Parts: sequence; C-alpha cells; structure tokens
Amino acid sequence: MRLEDAGRKSGQRHIRFAVDAPGAMAPGLARFKYEEWYERDRAGWRLSRYHYDYRDRLHGGRLGYHWHRLDRRDAT
Repeated sequence: MRLEDAGRKSGQRHIRFAVDAPGAMAPGLARFKYEEWYERDRAGWRLSRYHYDYRDRLHGGRLGYHWHRLDRRDAT
C-alpha cells in the first residue's frame, strides 16, 4: 500500500493511495487507486474533485469513477 498526502499546509490538497491485492509476495490480482483533491476555503477543506480506479488484472477489466464539476448551464 502506498499513501500520499500533499499540500496540507497550502491552499490545495491532494490525497492519494493505491492498494495491490492480495499484496505481499502473492501475484497481484487487482489494484485499487483512490484520489481526492481539496481546496481550502473559510469553512476548511472543500472537495473539488475525485477519482477512483479499480483494475482487475486476473480478468482484464477496469472500473473507474470520477467527478467533474459542471457549470449551472451544463447541469440540465
């Protein structure tokens, strides 16, 4: 497992971790990657975007989920 937390003392923060399963010395069957970006505002940290990614190495598949901020005119 790898974990990174960058920007804690700045105006923007990026948190990321990646996990290989089953891990240790066994062959990697899957990898999960999780990332979130935050911006500091008056109330604290505000989530600005995120990305989750699951890769199934055994079956060759991928499942991803992410968020894009839309303008009000694009929300329909």
